[in-house]
Amino acid sequence: MDKRAKVCMIIGVVLLLIGVGGFALGIAKVDDIEDGRPTFALEDVTNGTLSVLDQDGQGDLGFTFYVKGEFVDENDDGIWDHCDFTSVNVIQKPNIVQADWSNLGPDNEGEFYYEIQNEGEECQTNRDTNKNFYFDNDSYIKLGRACYACGAGEFSFDSNQSVYVINDDDWDIGPTIAVVI
Repeated sequence: MDKRAKVCMIIGVVLLLIGVGGFALGIAKVDDIEDGRPTFALEDVTNGTLSVLDQDGQGDLGFTFYVKGEFVDENDDGIWDHCDFTSVNVIQKPNIVQADWSNLGPDNEGEFYYEIQNEGEECQTNRDTNKNFYFDNDSYIKLGRACYACGAGEFSFDSNQSVYVINDDDWDIGPTIAVVI
């Protein structure tokens, strides 16, 4: 066999081993991604102030609000009861950043909006798919979001019920490893 062919085969085997090793590391990290979950920035509060950092100047995803409870529609009006009983008022918000990605979401100038599943559905009951929006062992249910595409600054709100708030830019999915060849 020609020396050039042997060198190419050796290089190919080395690259194959690197690829298999990278694949194994990637598979090991899949569990970290699935287990990734945010922590509450504020817990059991009726008002609060949060800082929006917006380090890249492209706007932040904002905040998601949860309440303790279950998905219940006792009066069968098509709206989840926790939305009927909980209101969130934005007192102060940063300026909105007009970035390419922010045009894909809701256009509500950073105000609070009810959202269980998809934009525009607000708190409409959907007993099959809304059940996926529990958080932390089915004890917290999604209420809505605020400050979508906000730039850097302070965000303040008040609520008539206790809420739990997650900064959507703070999802912790653990360390990731990438091999670049």
